[in-house]
Amino acid sequence: MSLKFKKILLTVIISTIPFLYFISYMNTTTKALSTNGCIEIPFSTRTPTIDGKWTQQNEWSDAKEITLKREEQNHTVYIFIKHNTTHLFVLIDFLTDFTQSSYDKAGICLDTNENGGQLPEPDDYLFSLCGTVYGVPLPPEIYRGTGHGENLEDAWIPHQIYNCQGKIGFTGENDPYENEKHRIYEFQINLKFFPETNHYGVYIFVCDYHTNYSLLEWPENAGGKWEKPSNPDPKQIPPPPDNWGSIKDHFIGEKFDIACFMLTAGALTFLISRFRRNIAKA
Repeated sequence: MSLKFKKILLTVIISTIPFLYFISYMNTTTKALSTNGCIEIPFSTRTPTIDGKWTQQNEWSDAKEITLKREEQNHTVYIFIKHNTTHLFVLIDFLTDFTQSSYDKAGICLDTNENGGQLPEPDDYLFSLCGTVYGVPLPPEIYRGTGHGENLEDAWIPHQIYNCQGKIGFTGENDPYENEKHRIYEFQINLKFFPETNHYGVYIFVCDYHTNYSLLEWPENAGGKWEKPSNPDPKQIPPPPDNWGSIKDHFIGEKFDIACFMLTAGALTFLISRFRRNIAKA
């Protein structure tokens, strides 16, 4: 190749760097559900123990913290959420639920394409924990949307996802906010089976069966409904996905930025070394 051609090629490659980073930026822009609320969650190298309690006081100190309140019943809930490269972690600390009701429950809904809708679609998932039976905590329930049904509840069907964990607890051990025994929920959700993206639609709820079936939710006033039947079903609670909010982080964007930087740096190093070699020969 001529020296002139190599100069042109080097200029073209350097000029594409802003374009590549623009693509990366576009991958992190906000989507529609964020108008209902957006949680920017941090990446964490500290994996929590999913045991229904604060295993250590600093276990969730690197997580995003959200506060929910229901003033008429003097309820306060702290939600902590973070992720690593493979899992989403959530702790729901119901500071004012001091009763160990069998039908207490909490749940997380994910809209993995963040496309909303009036009914949960096949890209929508519900992860729920519900109380105890004879004092024994129940395993997490997982549901997936179908996109059809006479109502919201009918549009969910049971589903299985490998390596998803959940634990409901009743303790104040190591809790930096409340030492008296109260309800705590922990979730570990495997992201491996979902689209690689830096946005998910999300809806989070927690219920206290004892105090007039109290429901606290994020986004607040999203429209979740919970009546107090003899055996409350978590599928009854979530509102339409159009009412959910958004969680945002570089689930794939951070990988793209690193790959883009390494590719560009490698190409520049190669071309500059060749350019210098040709100068030396000239």
